[in-house]
Amino acid sequence: IIESIPDASYDPNPNAVYPVLVLTRYHVAPGRAADFLAYVRGERSAAVKKGQTKRELISRVLFGGDNNEFRIASFEDKIGALDSPSPVTRALGADGVAKMVTKLSGVVLSSDRTVWRRVDAMSIRPKPVS
Repeated sequence: IIESIPDASYDPNPNAVYPVLVLTRYHVAPGRAADFLAYVRGERSAAVKKGQTKRELISRVLFGGDNNEFRIASFEDKIGALDSPSPVTRALGADGVAKMVTKLSGVVLSSDRTVWRRVDAMSIRPKPVS
């Protein structure tokens, strides 16, 4: 079971369908969840918006896994977009990202990233929000 963290997520166009999902899983040190949440709600959230992210949804594993695991799902229009700088890098520049990420030292134990491609014929889509 995962819990959505809507106040840290960014979804300016909830009816849009994006075919590429980049899922980053962060494994946070025990007792440091509040620090990680402050990071994603604060400086990182501002950079995500400034960098014109299409959509970014943040969640936390509650049951059935590591409850110190947070997931950030970012969406793109095409695979080729992954060759460009990330929205956070566009907003802060490489040096700004390096400075921001140092704040996670001792907070994040590990992370991994996977890329998923939507196949419309095999996908279920809820009705658009009006």
